[in-house]
Amino acid sequence: MKKTLTTLFIIVVVSLTSTAAYIYSSTKNTVDSLIQSVSPFVRISYQRFSNPMDGSISIHGVSVSLDAETYFDIGSIELKLDSPFSYIDFKKQINTGGIPAKLQLKINHAYADLDLLTFLTKKPSKFDVIKAYATALKCGEIESFDYENLSDLGYSGIDSSINLDFEYNKLSKLVEMKFDLVLHDIESYSFSTSVPNIEYAQDFANPDNEIKHLEFKIENLGYNNKVTKFCSEKSGLDTDTYMAQYSAALKNYLTKANVKLSDSIYQAYDEYLYKQAPITFSFQPTDAINLKYIHLYETKDWPNILGLTLYVGDNVVDELSIDWNRDVVISNLLKSRNNLKIMTTDTNVKVKKITRTSSSRSTSNTDNFISIPVAKIDQYIGSKVKLKLKNKLGKSYDGVVKEFSGNQVIIKIRMHGGRVELPIYIEDIGSVLVYK
Repeated sequence: MKKTLTTLFIIVVVSLTSTAAYIYSSTKNTVDSLIQSVSPFVRISYQRFSNPMDGSISIHGVSVSLDAETYFDIGSIELKLDSPFSYIDFKKQINTGGIPAKLQLKINHAYADLDLLTFLTKKPSKFDVIKAYATALKCGEIESFDYENLSDLGYSGIDSSINLDFEYNKLSKLVEMKFDLVLHDIESYSFSTSVPNIEYAQDFANPDNEIKHLEFKIENLGYNNKVTKFCSEKSGLDTDTYMAQYSAALKNYLTKANVKLSDSIYQAYDEYLYKQAPITFSFQPTDAINLKYIHLYETKDWPNILGLTLYVGDNVVDELSIDWNRDVVISNLLKSRNNLKIMTTDTNVKVKKITRTSSSRSTSNTDNFISIPVAKIDQYIGSKVKLKLKNKLGKSYDGVVKEFSGNQVIIKIRMHGGRVELPIYIEDIGSVLVYK
């Protein structure tokens, strides 16, 4: 009996080990295959792949290069399903139009320099032009506030993180989704919705889809404070006076464009701007509604039709009323700008060349560092170092050595909005400088 139990135990262990090895290998191959499929358009590389067998897989130290000089870095990308066994037929399920029961996707600390953002937005939309003008109201001689002005506020780039939570109930055919976008030290956006009558993946593209619930939340993480301080200084006004004049100028600007909002909405916006209160738009229609047909109703009827409730913090805003002509509101907003220079969309305009710099964006003097052999880096746990990789891009990292394990060193690097732990293979390191 004892021998039989031992044999069964060995069989179970071997089976589980084989399954784990298969899942690890197949998921890594799938990731590498996806990266290879987009290689004609962008170059994606990563430092480490992990599959802890809890239903999640992740890649760390991701670099996305549009060309040799245009790139952005991502701390890590994580995908989590119900269980590790969900990956076995995940690809087949997606290819056949199936829908996973649960899925979570995280993109942590995607960093883009301001030069890259300016390059990507060199052809602003009409909405971008309007927003840039509205932000610059009463900001001294500044007429338009966009990505180029972020450096004036102390930003060197945009550090963002994304989180997607997806859940599907096959019996009720109901999909519930939540999407969070965090622009660290700037703003955060949260979006959640419920979509009924989803049976196959292709149903997501059905223009007749209805929603049962929709919620959008925006929260300031420091950007408003910096704009207020910067613009009050530019206008030569104390903060309270600037804020009062800005609020009045914004209301005047929108009124000139024939955009009518109740005073309670303006008050809610002031609390968001100056008291850092989060704003939440909650849409809870009496019956599921198709947003495709919302244009058939007058704008002033939207709050009632959509079941709109506006929150400032936890407080409900009363007396919601809006009204504007959908057909001409954009042109009205553009026409009502005062002395705003026309932003060019000429495709021949030269764009400033983006120079590749180290991921830590450090400008420390190399005279304060000494060179050491790469093989001795394990002797410098807790030390500040500069690592330069062997790859053709010659990327370098400034950070602190946290630990050394196997054939990897883990360093903490500073990114805008916090620190990220980055694992780097020893074989990929070309040189090491240690702070004296």
